[in-house]
Amino acid sequence: MKKLILVGLLLVGFACKNTDKAEIETEATTQNDTKTEEIVEKKYPQLPEFTNEVTFIHYDEHSFSDDITCGEIGLFKTQTGYNFLVYFTKSTNLDELSNYNLIFMIYPEDKSKLESEKDRQRGFELISAKCYVMMDGKTPVVLIPDVNLNYKKIEKIRSYLHNKNGILNPEKPKLSTEPFEL
Repeated sequence: MKKLILVGLLLVGFACKNTDKAEIETEATTQNDTKTEEIVEKKYPQLPEFTNEVTFIHYDEHSFSDDITCGEIGLFKTQTGYNFLVYFTKSTNLDELSNYNLIFMIYPEDKSKLESEKDRQRGFELISAKCYVMMDGKTPVVLIPDVNLNYKKIEKIRSYLHNKNGILNPEKPKLSTEPFEL
């Protein structure tokens, strides 16, 4: 009988020990996830607060590559032009994204309002900005500041990523917005 009680106590002891390990592992995993988020938040600065309301012009996800996916594009008016905000998904490899320039090809409805003769001939204005990643809360974002636009109606914006080696995945379709008005 004593042996039976001893075996029962050992089984209960092992069962409790395994439960404690599982709880400890779950806590450790949660702490590691929190630390990872804190590292990302500390590595990339927070987007400053803006007084103007953001108007979103693109909502569909677009994959530039397996590791870089755009979520939304927004803009808001400033004193000197417009700021574009390009939001990326949380799964985006931010270190890789930081190696690129974000290119916007802005197609106005009225091509005659483009500033340079070169832009009027090709039918769009080219804007380029280094992908300096910031965080809007927990969402990665790239800011394209102070874009001066001489037109209000935009037929579309096409976008791609570029670095010294060329366009990222040139065979893939470029991100493209629907027509909108400023």
